[in-house]
Amino acid sequence: MTIATKIIQNKYWKASLSLCLTRKLSKSVLTKCHHNGPLRIQRPFYPESDLCPHLYILHPPGGFVAGDDVQINVHAQNNAQCLLTTPAAGKFYGAKTLEQTQLQKTTLILDEQSCIEYLPQETIVFDSAKANNFCDIHLHKSATLFYWDTFCLGRLKSGEHFSTGYINQNVRIFCDDQLIHIERNQLNAQSELFKSPAGFSNYPVFGTFYAYSEIFLNKENSVLIENLEKKLFEIQKNEDFYIALTQKNGLLIARYLGNNAAHAQTLFKQVWETLRPIAKNTPACPPRIWNT
Repeated sequence: MTIATKIIQNKYWKASLSLCLTRKLSKSVLTKCHHNGPLRIQRPFYPESDLCPHLYILHPPGGFVAGDDVQINVHAQNNAQCLLTTPAAGKFYGAKTLEQTQLQKTTLILDEQSCIEYLPQETIVFDSAKANNFCDIHLHKSATLFYWDTFCLGRLKSGEHFSTGYINQNVRIFCDDQLIHIERNQLNAQSELFKSPAGFSNYPVFGTFYAYSEIFLNKENSVLIENLEKKLFEIQKNEDFYIALTQKNGLLIARYLGNNAAHAQTLFKQVWETLRPIAKNTPACPPRIWNT
């Protein structure tokens, strides 16, 4: 088999990234970093304290083509912390002639008193994509989680609409091995759900932000959370988007539906900046990569 033939036959990537964070004295350190295929991280940054490194997940191809299978696994051991993000928007490219699907599977494991903040930039779903985006989160009840995902259906600035293909999004959150939340979105581009007022009402951008901490259950924090909910309501009043906050046993869920992925990220950032001091007793420290 020639090199050229091998390249043609392997048009897709199977890649994985496994990370483990360990608390050593007053510092969270990366004690495991295994990768396969085009997935990497930059060296850990410590812009706020030694306790919480910032990790940038790098995917050099820039997006997923048909047949791609990408697995990301992050484990924060007892009392360890980390914040993960991406340097640019992710992409599920179109798959007009290929039958293979595209898969990204993320697994987060949070041990006792640990914290993971998984805050990627938005994902653009190209027309004709066959995208599967799955996430499993396993929490110890004393852990803290911040996780968001925002999707833009079609390339809005290029005038491309999401008219064929699909995206499946599955999120499962476990606390002490008990399933506390499950979400399954099977979104076909030609479904009436996108047009229905009870569905997406023709909005191309949607996102979900999950925050978990036992502290959110404390009565003294309920007023702060209620004020945040009122603030979000006032922000979206008379505007062409929707954002809402709901609470479920210590799990706070914010949802966005609108026309602008950057706007969704900005609003989620405001929610994060409000909740992080409550859950971690430290102010939010936005990754520097967000400013580039």
